[in-house]
Amino acid sequence: MPIPRRRAARTVILLALLAACGGQGPGATVYRLRQLNDAPVPYVDTLGCCIYQGANLRLDNGDYDVRLWFQNRLNGLSDTAIELGNYRVSADSLFFTPTTANLPLSLHGATRAGDTLRLKLGGNGPGAIDQFSALFVR
Repeated sequence: MPIPRRRAARTVILLALLAACGGQGPGATVYRLRQLNDAPVPYVDTLGCCIYQGANLRLDNGDYDVRLWFQNRLNGLSDTAIELGNYRVSADSLFFTPTTANLPLSLHGATRAGDTLRLKLGGNGPGAIDQFSALFVR
């Protein structure tokens, strides 16, 4: 017995929506950037060149994918910094090891509390003047 066209169309749409979600399995969690240096995004970096417009951090069974959207104030061009890697969890702390990056973000560890992640990123390492304090929310 053939499948009615309407049902087949709904199935195709559902499969397309699932594919568009980036293959997020049951273990995947996505956090969205809410603040940089305790200020809401978009965030204008007065020490640097950029306006940071937003970011997503996806955690999936030991792998991470972080994407940060920004615009250069000097030339108006927009770009996305992307970093992929592995993470490990110890109690409420997360530790990141990048495996590939374009414009590396240099995640320097995070603490998790409920639906929030607080982490340091960028700069020349922990405590550097050009490092950001970031708040991500699930």
